[in-house]
Amino acid sequence: MTTKPPIITASLLAEYCYATAPRRRAILELMHREGFEPFKLWYGAVPGAYRHYVASQCQDGEKLSALEAQLIVREARTDDEDQKALKQLDALEHIRLTDHSDLLATSHAASFDHGVRTLEIAGVTIRVSPTNLLTSPRLGHIQSDVGVLKPYLKSGRTLPDDEGRLFASILHWFAEVELGHLGEASSHLCAVSDIFAQKLHFAPTKTAKARSVIEANCSEISDRWHSFTPRVPVARRAKQ
Repeated sequence: MTTKPPIITASLLAEYCYATAPRRRAILELMHREGFEPFKLWYGAVPGAYRHYVASQCQDGEKLSALEAQLIVREARTDDEDQKALKQLDALEHIRLTDHSDLLATSHAASFDHGVRTLEIAGVTIRVSPTNLLTSPRLGHIQSDVGVLKPYLKSGRTLPDDEGRLFASILHWFAEVELGHLGEASSHLCAVSDIFAQKLHFAPTKTAKARSVIEANCSEISDRWHSFTPRVPVARRAKQ
C-alpha cells in the first residue's frame, strides 16, 4: 500500500492499455519502484544525442558519433555495464538507419526545451518528456501546427501498431494541452520513433476513441493504486 500518487511513463501507459492482467500487475509493480525511468536505466545519454540529431533535421550526427566514441573506449566494470554499452551502441546505429522523412518533409524540428514534461489524466501523472518539438506553417494562419516526437528504445520488443498509435495519441494530447500557446496540435506532427524497428508511429486523426481508452486505463490505475501491494520488494530490480 502506498501514499504517493501514481506516476507512469507514456510508453508504459500505452503498453498497459493493451496488456494482459499479469503484465498490468507487473507494470504497477514497476511504478512502485523509486526513481524508475527506463530510458536512464538502459540508454543513458542516447535520447539526448537523438534529440540533437533530429533537431538538425537528421543532418548532423556529431553527437551520435561522440557518444559512440565514448562508449567504445569506456571500460565496463561489470557485465551489466558492458551490456548497457552494447545496447546503447546498437541504438545509435539504428537511429542513423531510421527514416524520419515522413515527419520532417514538411516540418521543422527543434530540441524540446519547455518546462512542462508531464500530463495529468484521471489522477495519474504521465511522464511524456518528448525529445523534440515539431512545427509546420499553416497556410492562411498566424500560428503554426505543432507536435512532439519521442523515441521508443527497447531492443527486445517491437512496438505493436495499435500500441504505437496510442502512444502517439498521448503525445498529441500532451501537445494540445501544453503547447497551445505555440500553435494547434497536429496528429501528423506527433510521433513515436521505434528505433530498433526503424519505424515511426503517428497519432490518429480521430482522437475520441484513443483518448477514451487512455482515460479509462488511467482511471483503472488510479482506482487500483493506493490498495495495490507489490509481490516483490520495491527495491529489487524488476525485469523489463
